[in-house]
Amino acid sequence: MKRLFFALDLNDTDKHTITLWREQHLSLTAKPVKSENLHITLAFLGMVEPEQQQTLMEFCDQQFLPQTSQPKKHFNIDCNQLALFKKAKALYLGCQHFPKPLIKLATLLSQQAIELGIIQESRQYHPHITIYRKAKSLPDNSKCQLDLTINSFSLYHSKSTPDGVSYIPLKTWSLVQK
Repeated sequence: MKRLFFALDLNDTDKHTITLWREQHLSLTAKPVKSENLHITLAFLGMVEPEQQQTLMEFCDQQFLPQTSQPKKHFNIDCNQLALFKKAKALYLGCQHFPKPLIKLATLLSQQAIELGIIQESRQYHPHITIYRKAKSLPDNSKCQLDLTINSFSLYHSKSTPDGVSYIPLKTWSLVQK
């Protein structure tokens, strides 16, 4: 079994932009999320059996291939909020307006997980990018304006290593027509 989740992929340029913004505007004692681990979760799956993983991947293959059925352009996401999940102690970048097709994608993936017996949270989907863990409060400087580009999503394996958690993409699906 593997600990898995679906997430929108952030390109390297956007990851660098987020990391640079964080370094320039925030000075916290909390634990920063590694640049390579930045993402926007679509559906957290938890521990998944190999058969469930294979079925999820086949479902995505059917839904997102061929690419001729996909939009022709990428998605722009405007991260314009800095907020804190108090219970989880996670400081995150949020989006006031999030593209409806990406919300539908999160719902679709969550529904497919439920059909496979994978428990999903019942609360409303809240797209965000966690940038710090173990944060205790929202910093005074809570304004941000970051424009990001989304072209794909992936099924990720959350793997614990001696150096901390690592998110390994197992398979990626394009959201744009090539």
